[in-house]
Amino acid sequence: MKALVATLQTQGRRKNDFGHATEGEFVTFGSECDGEKVDGVCGCKRALVGFESSKATTTFRVSIADITEDGLRDLLRAKLTKEGWISEAFTAEQNDGMLDANVSDTISLWRSFEKCPEGTILERRGHRFNERRV
Repeated sequence: MKALVATLQTQGRRKNDFGHATEGEFVTFGSECDGEKVDGVCGCKRALVGFESSKATTTFRVSIADITEDGLRDLLRAKLTKEGWISEAFTAEQNDGMLDANVSDTISLWRSFEKCPEGTILERRGHRFNERRV
């Protein structure tokens, strides 16, 4: 399966780039501020968030990943638990719903780049993704 991973390649092409995620870690959508603009100070509309670091980056690379859907589910469960999105304070149904939504969103995100060659560098601009030439 192809996945998106954090990269520092092409960082700095935009004045508001940032790369706080760990190089090479899987990335997915994070939470977003209401009313935030793509180039707003928060950066949530132009970044993806690392699974392990829970930190954001504005550049990501298409990578071949030896991971199954079950493996992805386990990694996302750990991420969401660490961040407090899955907790004993919530019902099992709420926790399962949160996990299912994140797994679905991540698989959809990653599959949308299956036709991109491995190593392609991308940026996010709201709902659009653009290739950045190396």
